[in-house]
Amino acid sequence: MLLIQGRFETRALSPNTTYEVAFVVKLNRTDSEGDSLVTLELNLPDGTGWGNLENLGQQREEWINLRASHFVMGPETVGTISFALYGTLDPQKTGLILKGVLIHPKD
Repeated sequence: MLLIQGRFETRALSPNTTYEVAFVVKLNRTDSEGDSLVTLELNLPDGTGWGNLENLGQQREEWINLRASHFVMGPETVGTISFALYGTLDPQKTGLILKGVLIHPKD
């Protein structure tokens, strides 16, 4: 089982700006499985949450951004956001490497 979680205080972010939350990962595959499904979640201080499913099966040896979701910085999003990446894959067999989490203005 894979579980990566984090939290971030949004008070320092610019108001009225849309931010994206993404996990930066690389997959150095050492197994023969084709599908490596992971779920990405983002939960905001107002109780709103989003999730999406990503298949890492075709990813190899390059850094990719797995987008959890985005949010607009406003009064209802001041506080602590939480984010997670989880799935049933074994990081030791799939060679999943986490570089970090990006929280940046969305283009």
